[in-house]
Amino acid sequence: MRGNARRRTPFPLRLRGFAMGTAVFGTWMANFVVTLVFPPLIDAIGGATFLIFTAINAATIAYSRDPGPLDGNRRGPLPPAVRHLTTPSL
Repeated sequence: MRGNARRRTPFPLRLRGFAMGTAVFGTWMANFVVTLVFPPLIDAIGGATFLIFTAINAATIAYSRDPGPLDGNRRGPLPPAVRHLTTPSL
């Protein structure tokens, strides 16, 4: 076989399917919460609602770009398969 045709995956298909379903469910629930909360916030505080959601998004991006401690309190290099996800591409 040539190339990646027979490459082994670290997770079984059943686990990947469950994880993807959980991620989609979480995304839908987050969209539902935003849809539910947004109109009352606009009525209550007006345009500052956008600043609140901007701050939440900025905090989420900052959290997701930090790999965190990998072993105890040490930080090690990320594996090459994950490194491209955390490096900025402008």
